[in-house]
This record gives sequence, C-alpha cells and structure tokens, in this order.
Amino acid sequence: MMNALCDAVAEHGPAGYVPVPMVNLIWTRLQNLTTRFLAALARGPI
Repeated sequence: MMNALCDAVAEHGPAGYVPVPMVNLIWTRLQNLTTRFLAALARGPI
C-alpha cells in the first residue's frame, strides 16, 4: 500500500493521484485502527 503511494508520488509529484486531504483522512483512520488494535491486544484475547 505505502509502496504504491510512494511510487505515485515519485511519478506524478506530491499531488499524485490522491489529493492531500484524502491522504490525511486515510492516515488518520489507519492510526485510529492501529490504536484500537493495539489496545485490544493489550487487553488480551477476550
């Protein structure tokens, strides 16, 4: 995923295919998911 994004940026400049607000939105959601996942792991299997 990140490799494809980096390739798009390298080929088409910082704008690339994806507008910056979209990248920020996706990045924020990814961070939220990661935080929840780590919290769930910390709580244990239940």
